[in-house]
Amino acid sequence: MSSASIEGHENPGFDIDKDDSLVLAPEPRRRVEFQTQESEYHFTPKKEVLKGWDAFIQSEDESKSASDKNTGLIKKASIVLKILTIIVVFGVVLIGALVSKGSLMFMLAQASYRQSTVVTCTYNITNDNGTIQSDPENNVAWLCIFFSFLGPELLTFLKCVRVCIMRTVARPKWDAFLIVFLMETLHVIGLAFLFFAALPGLDSIKALMLTSCIAFIPGLLMLLNWNIWAKSWQRYVIITLNALSFLLQASGLIAWPVANIEWAGKPMEISNSWALAVGILLTSFGWWESFVTQESSFIVAKFLWGIKTDMFELHTRFFTYLFTSVWKIFLFFILFIVFPVTFGNIPNSGFLFDHFHSSFATSNFTVDTGDEISSELVSYHFPVKVLATQLFCGYATYVFGKFACKVNIQRIAFALPLTLVMPVSITTLCLMCKARNDDHCAFSNDWGAFSFFQCPENATGNQFVQELGWIWILWALSNMWIVNHIWFPKSQRLASTEQMFGVPWYCGLLVDQSLMANRRSDKGRARMRLDAKGQKVNHAVSYDGHPDDEEKQKKRRAFALPSREVVAQLNPEDQITRIKGCATMWHESPEEICEMLKSIFRIDEDYSARQMVKQLELKDPDYYEWETHIFFDDCMEPTDDRKHSQVNQFVRLLLDQVDIQGKKWYGTRNLKVPPPAKYTTPYGGRLEWVLPGQTKIICHLKDKNKIRHKKRWSQCMYMYYFLGFQLMDNPKLTAAQKDCRAMNTYLLALDGDVDFQPDAIIKLVDLMKRNPDVGASCGRIHPTGSGYMQWYQMFEYAIGHWLQKATEHVMGCVLCSPGCFSLFRGKAVMAENVMRTYTTVATEPKHFVQYDQGEDRWLCTLLLQQGWRVEYSAASDSFTACPEGFKEFYNQRRRWMPSTLANIIDLLGDWRRVIRNNDDISIFYIIYQVMMMIGTILGPGSIFLMLVGACGAAFGLSNWASFGINLAPMVIFILACLLTKSDTQIIVAQVLSIAYALVMMAVLVGLLLEIKESGWLAPTTLSFIFVAGVFILAAFLHPQEFWCLPMGLIYYITIPSMYLFLVIYSFFNLNVVSWGTREVVQKLSAEEMEEAKKKAEEQAKKPPAKKSGFMSFFQRDRLLEFSLTKMFTDKNGVKSQLENMQEKLEKIEMALEREGYPLPEKPEEEAEIEKETTTIRKPIVRIMEPPLVFSFLMINSIWVLTVFLLQQNKEQLFIQWPFGDDLQLEPLGLLFVIFFAFVLFVQLVGMLLHRIMTLGHIVSSTKIKVSIKSMLGKKETQFDGDKFLQRNAVEMFKNLQSTYMPESDSQNKNLESVLEMAMDQVAQGHDDSVRRASNMSQGKANLLRRAETIKALKRRQTTRRQSMKPTMRPQRHESSRPDSSSSDSHEEI
Repeated sequence: MSSASIEGHENPGFDIDKDDSLVLAPEPRRRVEFQTQESEYHFTPKKEVLKGWDAFIQSEDESKSASDKNTGLIKKASIVLKILTIIVVFGVVLIGALVSKGSLMFMLAQASYRQSTVVTCTYNITNDNGTIQSDPENNVAWLCIFFSFLGPELLTFLKCVRVCIMRTVARPKWDAFLIVFLMETLHVIGLAFLFFAALPGLDSIKALMLTSCIAFIPGLLMLLNWNIWAKSWQRYVIITLNALSFLLQASGLIAWPVANIEWAGKPMEISNSWALAVGILLTSFGWWESFVTQESSFIVAKFLWGIKTDMFELHTRFFTYLFTSVWKIFLFFILFIVFPVTFGNIPNSGFLFDHFHSSFATSNFTVDTGDEISSELVSYHFPVKVLATQLFCGYATYVFGKFACKVNIQRIAFALPLTLVMPVSITTLCLMCKARNDDHCAFSNDWGAFSFFQCPENATGNQFVQELGWIWILWALSNMWIVNHIWFPKSQRLASTEQMFGVPWYCGLLVDQSLMANRRSDKGRARMRLDAKGQKVNHAVSYDGHPDDEEKQKKRRAFALPSREVVAQLNPEDQITRIKGCATMWHESPEEICEMLKSIFRIDEDYSARQMVKQLELKDPDYYEWETHIFFDDCMEPTDDRKHSQVNQFVRLLLDQVDIQGKKWYGTRNLKVPPPAKYTTPYGGRLEWVLPGQTKIICHLKDKNKIRHKKRWSQCMYMYYFLGFQLMDNPKLTAAQKDCRAMNTYLLALDGDVDFQPDAIIKLVDLMKRNPDVGASCGRIHPTGSGYMQWYQMFEYAIGHWLQKATEHVMGCVLCSPGCFSLFRGKAVMAENVMRTYTTVATEPKHFVQYDQGEDRWLCTLLLQQGWRVEYSAASDSFTACPEGFKEFYNQRRRWMPSTLANIIDLLGDWRRVIRNNDDISIFYIIYQVMMMIGTILGPGSIFLMLVGACGAAFGLSNWASFGINLAPMVIFILACLLTKSDTQIIVAQVLSIAYALVMMAVLVGLLLEIKESGWLAPTTLSFIFVAGVFILAAFLHPQEFWCLPMGLIYYITIPSMYLFLVIYSFFNLNVVSWGTREVVQKLSAEEMEEAKKKAEEQAKKPPAKKSGFMSFFQRDRLLEFSLTKMFTDKNGVKSQLENMQEKLEKIEMALEREGYPLPEKPEEEAEIEKETTTIRKPIVRIMEPPLVFSFLMINSIWVLTVFLLQQNKEQLFIQWPFGDDLQLEPLGLLFVIFFAFVLFVQLVGMLLHRIMTLGHIVSSTKIKVSIKSMLGKKETQFDGDKFLQRNAVEMFKNLQSTYMPESDSQNKNLESVLEMAMDQVAQGHDDSVRRASNMSQGKANLLRRAETIKALKRRQTTRRQSMKPTMRPQRHESSRPDSSSSDSHEEI
């Protein structure tokens, strides 16, 4: 052995020696030993000396990871998708707002009480002397603008009802409620004056222009916010513009109605001009919320700011608008009845109700041609069509506009189209009026001969000049300035509706103005929200229950703003996103470890780039701090002399892979991963690597003799370490700092084989930042591997995520956030009855199933029960190795399936408390999960019935014959599960699966023949088309995963195996608590082997216990085997038992002689009885409650028998199929088919809604480098490198990292030094460096831009260094905890 020491690591630790020679043996070459004395880490790789004749080399093509494949194509596709989304959203918002406003003006023109004297166009023949008189009853239909107002308000009421029932809301203070109530009342009265009194008396162009001067109150509030500007010259400029805008808006009150301005040489004739002024003033009271700020020095503005803050932060808005929306509808309805009568639209109020129905069906017009007076009756339900168009376009404008704000395309797809609505609509209307005057039959085919806008007389195209349209231009400019905040969005990515807008919906009569005025001008979130559990909040809803039940009397979680004193205690470091990557490892292969290390290296590079951005004081909203922790379970084994402990082969494999993959990843840049520091700890040992990007890999080596092993206990270990020891037990942090850090600390649960990109983590963090109530989030898991089992899992995972997880996310919460790649919020894990309960030791049989067989699902169940939300992001992709063998797959699902059922039953059993605590879980979601549970329990019986019917149809068998043929394999497999070992059961299941795969192909052929014979409307045909159509549609909506669809054939032929045999296997092996996968034999210590020998000898001395009874015949002793063969060859079983015992004693003796012969792992003392079932079969009736398996069998048996007998006797009891000839269906089976179809339809709707959410997530996180000027074909006069750096610094640094090529063999220190040298090369104009650092597809211009950007970067970096002392260089913000890397800190735990 040759060795060399590494400086600076003289801690009590262990040695790692490396062999000099190459040994072809299964044992790895590195050994780690624990010593009691001080030692150093020895690592000196011996250089390979090649002989002269050995001049040939072997190179291997490094295959890309699954997450790296098609990365470039996906990025380009995301850019194209974002561009298409911008175009579509821009078009819908612009066209929708134009059509909505135009439809409204058209309805006002028809409801006008002005006399129309226009040139008629009867049967496309112009009569220059004719006049048209609309009958009064026509106005009734066109007063349907009431329904334009009613639609959004009704949606507001329904949303408030839903939120008040399903979520936590608080009652507002009475003064705040009355202020909001008064504001909305004045707003409704103003709308009534405008649309029932003032605007019908104007022509359409004037009415349209006046809608630009209804921002009087917003302008006044902006004028009161003058002191928010710090610099004097800016303050005076802003005050001047605010005052000018306010005066221009105020001119709308007096310009036309009072000043009586002449239009085209004629005096202006406006009836009820006072109503116009009152309507403009009162309407503007509805848009105060976005124009009050906290900084205002005026008491009124501050008071309104407090009301606005309470409505959002204390969740009082929906309670307020629950009553306000009803009052607004009622008040507007009253004014709808009173005002048309008062201002002459209709004769009396009774006239409104008498002709309500008939006016929508027909329209009467009196035409005076000069020669005769005739009556024209038009019947085409035109008012209904116009109203429907106006409602639909207004709704589409709101939905797409909100989507634009949510996905960070607000400027181009929200602000720009809404700003263009007024000039485009007025210009269009002027041109249409001119065309109508020039050709009196224009638009008659589309609009009708008697229906058109109310155009001014002698309308021309230059209406702006002739009729003083210039004043509207001033109104429009002032309105644009008042709502200029829409061009500068401050809300975060994927913000909620409450964070983006004030009132819950929009105003149906002024869609574009309400959207712009209601868009929040602030960030739409609290600076910090503290959990105020002690605060008494009166909620809007009550819950039934027993008065003595304290749990049901608890107040739900409410949030409050912290006091100024608390805020003063917080530092910027407290709000930094901290992510702890926690990987659990056990027996991973080299390929799996390699994939995980590559993912960690990607994070290291990404963090290095973001750290550089932060040091240069550039903005990075996605900045985070990262640490990697690996928790190695049961990684110790005895040395050859049985006196010490050493790490096992899998730890040595990790050490090798870190060296090998580190050289491959960083070696081209003259970087390396230094050897790890080593420490002894109370739980075993710890290895620490510092990667070139300054992130750490900390490997915790767990000795099962010192600390509990297995995955759940590793999770408990790091939860208590990070959240309990490092955070809550930190005396340097205040309570407010701890709470803030807990909200921003995330635990990323990883498996030892996971493969992911940094963007996948950022997308999960987005979900956490968007909603502080999210406790966990997960992404799309892709199974990797090869073989038919991996193909099956590709489709299974696909439909599970496409349909089930998406639906759970939309309807309520995701039930399981997989432990292979999930993000957990520290605050949620620390909540009451979560982390503490998660440490419960399994003491009952059901505990082993729920707690240890599916620990990730149980943790999510605890979070849901305490009110936290669990979400799913389809935009976050990760890849994990899946079982490739049939046995490994069955053993994995044997763990998952019972655990899933146990946790769902636990959640549903406590559904009242869950609904009370969790705002996102409703009774509808509980009903959906109950339906899924029913389908799961009855699944095996339903599959059996399907096989009976399908085999009969495919092979021409009678029902009874098919029933018997399919029953025989079921009975055989059930007996095999009762009488044989687990391995034998899997072999039987595999044989039956192969047989049924052939049967399923025959069934498919028979199904196609039946479809051909029965027609397209038969139940079988419709069911097949519906199911296949849903899967195909889902595949097209997930283009990246489209190739999972062909694997549906494997999924189809394995339905009997996976939904019948696997369920039976899982239920009959509930007593088996072993992991079932990645299990290998392990070396035992001398003490363990001696104890095992003594135990076997004692067992051999005991006489076999006699058993009686029928059920005992099917049981075995714990250490004795039983099989069908022995049942017939040895009645008493004594001989076979003794032979088996003798064989095991011989194995033990051989193991002792050979020192290290593998034997079954020693069980833990506290759970020895249960743990022995990992290798030795135990009777079902001793382990699980007898009713469990029996109930499962009986329920399915009753279901099968009932449906089958109904099928046999459907001549007496049947339902006639309405679309077929004499097709009779048995009722129960039809009910189940409808039940299944309904569940699938719900999942289809959930998938579609979740796809829209995913689209928004992808669009919001995709950056487009092309500027607007370049898109328009204009050349930029000067490129600003600093601005480009602000937008693209992170991506540019990562590009420099990956393209850097060292000019010498000198070793670089870290990635920061690599970045500095790469920037020096580009800034100095090195052609090769510039070419490598630039995207050649963008041409030579990009080379110059990249060089200018680097120069700007160097200037910023030089300025930064000159302004700082060397000791002030930014460092990573740690938790201010004493050094946790020392062994002393570990002793404190």
